[in-house]
Formats: sequence, structure tokens, C-alpha cells
Amino acid sequence: MNQLDLKLIPAFKDISESSIEEIKNNYELLKYEVGQPMSNESIIPNKILVILKGEVRLIHEKNSYRSTIAKLGPFSFIGLASLLNTKGCEYINASSEVITLAIPD
Repeated sequence: MNQLDLKLIPAFKDISESSIEEIKNNYELLKYEVGQPMSNESIIPNKILVILKGEVRLIHEKNSYRSTIAKLGPFSFIGLASLLNTKGCEYINASSEVITLAIPD
């Protein structure tokens, strides 16, 4: 994934070349193992993650009981909702090996 074409990510297909260059100059690839937490409801992340490979679980927890709200896959964003709400609101774990494009806030 060294030669990542950001225009293949649907959310980025219509953004300007200067914005693509800024992302290219600042992103990093992060890898998560099965079960590894990727986002927590109590923290506003300092990166927005775009799933490039793998699947994650969006989890709801109440009274120590956890249930999967949704499974998210390639090109889904993690951390964006928390950043926009200025409050941690996403509890997400990797349900397979996951590779993400991490863009600093």
C-alpha cells in the first residue's frame, strides 16, 4: 500500500489535488489486530481513520452488556463523528486484521 491512490477512496474522489497532497504528506498507515480497540467513547481521537482493509464492529455498551450496532468495512471512517461532536461517541473494535489510513486532525 505504499503507492496508495487516495482518489480510489469514494469520499476523496472529488477533492482538490492540493488537498490530496496535504493528506499524502501527513497520513500514516496503522494496523490493528482482531479484538484490538480502535476508538473509545471516552476519548476524542487525534486522528481520523479510514478503513482500507478489514472489518470493525461499532459497539453499544449498557450495563456491562455489549452488542454490535454495525459492522463497518473498507472506506468507512472512524473518529469523524467524535471529532464533529467534540465528544467521544464511538466504541469500535477490530473484528479482523484491519489496515487504516490515519489522518491527523
